[in-house]
Amino acid sequence: MSSSLPGKNLKKEFVILMALMTSVMALAIDSVLPALSFMNTELDINSIVKVQYIISVIFIGFGVGQLIYGPMSDAIGRKKPLYIGGLIFLIGCLISFYAESLTPMLVGRFLQGLGAASFRIISIAIVRDEYSGVAMARTLSLIMTVFILVPVLAPSIGQVILFLGPWRYIFIMLFALSLIIMIWFYMRQDETLASNKRRVMSVKFFLSASLEAFTNPISASATFISGLIFGIMITYISTAQHIFQDIYNLGTQFPLYFGSLAFTIGLASFVNSFLLKKYGIIRLTKTSLSIMSLSSIIFASYLALSQTTTPSLTLLMIFFATFFFCLGLLFGNLNTLALSPLGHIAGIAASVIGSVQNFVSVLVGVFIASIFHNNFITLVLCFAVVTSTSLLIFKLGDYKKIYQSV
Repeated sequence: MSSSLPGKNLKKEFVILMALMTSVMALAIDSVLPALSFMNTELDINSIVKVQYIISVIFIGFGVGQLIYGPMSDAIGRKKPLYIGGLIFLIGCLISFYAESLTPMLVGRFLQGLGAASFRIISIAIVRDEYSGVAMARTLSLIMTVFILVPVLAPSIGQVILFLGPWRYIFIMLFALSLIIMIWFYMRQDETLASNKRRVMSVKFFLSASLEAFTNPISASATFISGLIFGIMITYISTAQHIFQDIYNLGTQFPLYFGSLAFTIGLASFVNSFLLKKYGIIRLTKTSLSIMSLSSIIFASYLALSQTTTPSLTLLMIFFATFFFCLGLLFGNLNTLALSPLGHIAGIAASVIGSVQNFVSVLVGVFIASIFHNNFITLVLCFAVVTSTSLLIFKLGDYKKIYQSV
């Protein structure tokens, strides 16, 4: 299959396959959320903070993996690195399945993140091979729309598995699905990087390409902003089970609330593909960051003035829905801004940018989650600081160069 070939059905298949590849990481995270309390007990962890490591460590493996598969895909093509990463992911699933304590579980989760990075990097590199500019942003938005069905459904899938059997079966599900994706990719996706465009893997080339990504004002700004913003997502993912099941006592209704907010992000990604035509990437990005910052400041002020550490569930959901809708508008746009000037080194660019985004987001996400302590004023204030800082960085960007690039 080649996304450059004509045919409406072929384009749909391309979008779905790329979305599923991108979603492996999200599924590996979100499907285990309903099982965290069971894992906390059975693995003898007995710590709310430590059990969150099962979520955060996969991001560390993901960040390391992105530094590997990008350069590899620029040197040997897009397909082989995915098979290597896929095999590592499968091994990680098996280790987690057989884990009897926290340490082997974390090893398995790290390997899952390390392997899942190949699915993410290769999908983005393939899209960048085939598209650029607004066309790339629209394609990424469509992919994100399909992809977002995963976090909508994943907690429910995990919950259903818990009804049918032990939580370890979640890792069998992840194993089977990733194997299916690898077979589908092998049979239907053509190589998109021609032999004459491949580069020799070398430390010198990697460093020079990384330097180009870091020194390009467009890429550097968008990369750092996306790292900050997605750090909030990691905070939310790490604390969602505790917030909805422990604080608000929602029990098995947790997947419904988690999924509804994920649907909000997906809806925004879908709408973004149409709004881009009318408003452009710059205006949409700036407006989204402004709304996120303002809504956080208003909500934090309300909580402080009313001396409410735990708001009503309705108010919290309204705030989260507003916040995550704007975040959904940013997913494809920030990645497009970061990658657009670097099409000639798409693989390494996706690798370096993704890795930096990941490490920044993990640092931000783990820090905010660690100081949450069931106080929503602290949580929302952190959201306000992160989004306001991101907006300031974006306003200081070189708009002229950005417009020329996208």
